[in-house]
Amino acid sequence: QIREKIALAETLFSSLAGLKREKGLIKWLYGRNDHLSFEIVAKDNKINFYVIVPDKIKDFVEQQIHAQYPHAQIDVESDYNIFKPQSHIIGAYLFLKNKSVFPLKTYKKIESDPLSVILNPLSKVGEEEGAVIQYIIRPASPKWHRQGVKMIRDIREGQKFEYVARRSGFMRSLQKWKKVLFKSNKQDSINEPYRLTQMEEEMVKNMEEKISHGGLELTIRIISSANTKEKAQLN
Repeated sequence: QIREKIALAETLFSSLAGLKREKGLIKWLYGRNDHLSFEIVAKDNKINFYVIVPDKIKDFVEQQIHAQYPHAQIDVESDYNIFKPQSHIIGAYLFLKNKSVFPLKTYKKIESDPLSVILNPLSKVGEEEGAVIQYIIRPASPKWHRQGVKMIRDIREGQKFEYVARRSGFMRSLQKWKKVLFKSNKQDSINEPYRLTQMEEEMVKNMEEKISHGGLELTIRIISSANTKEKAQLN
C-alpha cells in the first residue's frame, strides 16, 4: 500500500522530467529559469510542504499534482521565514558519492515508509526553531543517459566493473583510440572475458532500469535554525 502511494509521486516527477529543458547561449549566460523547488518545512510546530514554481508552468504543475492527488488542497502562500534575530543557522548540501547513473535504493526495495524517516525528526523541531529540506529540480541534459549507456555497454563487453565505474569520459576516449592505433597481434579469444559477480550483475540491471526513466538535475539543501549552535546542529 505504501509503495502504491509513492508510485504516484514517481509519476509526478516523471512528468516534470519530460518538460522542455531551457538551453542556448542566452540561458548559458544569464541562467536557466526552468527549475522547481520542493520543500519540507518545519516551522511553528507545523510541517508544511511547499512547491515553488516559475509562473509559466504554474498551471501545469498544479494539474500534475491534482492528477496524482485528486484530494490535495493547494494554497498560494507568501514566502516563509524560519529564522529569528537570535538564530544560529547551519546549512549543508547533499551530494552523490558515485556517478549519477548508479542506482539509489528506491521505495521499491524499502519495507517501511521512507517519508516517516524525514518527518519524525522534523516533528521534534521546537517552536523557536526551524528546519528546511529543499529539493531543487530541473530537466536534465541527455548527457547522463548517454554516459550510462556507454558504461553498461563496456561492462557487457567484458571490461571490469570497478574500472568502468571509476573511469572518466576522457580515459574512455583514450582507451578507445589506443585500441585503434595499437592493435594487438594476440587473439582476443586467448584472454578469458571478465565475468560479473552476482552483485555486479544486479547493479547493472538497476542501472539499466534507472536510465530508462527521465532524468532530473537535483540539488538538495538542508537548513537548520535554532537558539544555539548545538541545537541547530542536532536538528
